[in-house]
Amino acid sequence: KSENERLRRIIDNVPSGMAACILNEERFETVIMNDYLLRTLNVTKRKSGELTYNDFVNYIYPADKAWCKRIFDEFIFHGGKLDGVCRIIHGKKGKYVWVHIEGKLIERPDKRRVAYIACTDVTSLKEAEAELLQKRRAYEEAVRVSHLIMWEYDIAERRIIMSDDKATREIVDQNGWPAVIENVPFSVMDRVESNDIHKVLDMYDNVHRGNEVACDIWYREYQGHNHFCMHIDYTIEKDSQGNAVKAYGIGKIITEQKKAEERYSEELQNMRDKVERNLIAKSQSSLTHNSLMTYSMRNLTAAELSENMLYDECVEKIA
Repeated sequence: KSENERLRRIIDNVPSGMAACILNEERFETVIMNDYLLRTLNVTKRKSGELTYNDFVNYIYPADKAWCKRIFDEFIFHGGKLDGVCRIIHGKKGKYVWVHIEGKLIERPDKRRVAYIACTDVTSLKEAEAELLQKRRAYEEAVRVSHLIMWEYDIAERRIIMSDDKATREIVDQNGWPAVIENVPFSVMDRVESNDIHKVLDMYDNVHRGNEVACDIWYREYQGHNHFCMHIDYTIEKDSQGNAVKAYGIGKIITEQKKAEERYSEELQNMRDKVERNLIAKSQSSLTHNSLMTYSMRNLTAAELSENMLYDECVEKIA
């Protein structure tokens, strides 16, 4: 009894849940819990002393119970390692909390074995992990819908490592790219349109010097894969001395956008050409000084009109 009281005084000073389970032929003879764990499970000291092994397991969340019981059995009966995260019922809150459980078996001077079990509340950590996972999934879905691909560029090794997210894998597979590209940028030159090779060299020169950069690159048809244009953005990670050590690339296929821009430019030029062909006259005037700056007309050349002629005089001349 005095040894048990000593144990209780020791574990009461531990700032997390702690139980000392005195074993008798692999059964719980006595369970001593510190105040922290008593409050968590909402049990009295007297009741805690009477808890059986099965009672202890029943505090565990049903979905976690099977694997927890398996590692508890291995720990109690065979001296295995007890180290894991599970959910246990919080008696006062009436809900389950996440705890990290660790255990150690010690033999006392009286030859009895004591299983020390520490429970640390990691609910806030698990909730943060869940939130991060949710955000990552939302981000990956946004990336997938936006048809973005991502990669990491090891500046020292001149190596690109493609991201393993779903959107990147799909585009990488569609274009026959390897997951890891060595000897960048020279190893990608055979896939780039000849007119854009200088842009690739300039882009990586900037990256190697630690400058963030963005540009549009046209890739030619390659081994049965389509001709396309990609907008590339590079951000830089630097060490404590300010040296560029890593870069993160984000690419977006903008082929249709580029084609639409080209069609727009062509149509705009065609419209301008038609306007030019149908013009009778065109001029540039200064309203501030009431003067004509330039003038051209099919049957009246600019030579026939004096520069900076007053507007009224010009109208009179034309008439």
